[in-house]
Amino acid sequence: MDSENPYESYITASFYFKKQQGISHEEFYRHWSTFHANMAISCKPFTVSFRRYVQMHATQELQMKGSELGMEILDYDACAVFHVRNWDTFVKLMPEWQKELGTDAARIMQMPPKIFVSRDVVLFG
Repeated sequence: MDSENPYESYITASFYFKKQQGISHEEFYRHWSTFHANMAISCKPFTVSFRRYVQMHATQELQMKGSELGMEILDYDACAVFHVRNWDTFVKLMPEWQKELGTDAARIMQMPPKIFVSRDVVLFG
């Protein structure tokens, strides 16, 4: 934790991706949130490096609601958000994590995903 920041600080890696063509949204979200998620949280890199894992499911209904705001909607089906305390550890363990999950991920997700890396600054909640 940064001594000048009273809040716990994480580095956030957000991976944006689209589902594979030929897979329904329902099948994609069901597989990703159960089978794939269980694989992810059971592998060593996950338990060593990650502090939080969030799946964001961009359903068509929610995307339509977002378009009501008059802003451009990101053209992705999902986003996996990982909170890590140490970026170097995350990078070092990523090849092992990709080896364990890569085949299943490529079965349901178009590769490669897009990534957005940031530092969290918690202002509320």
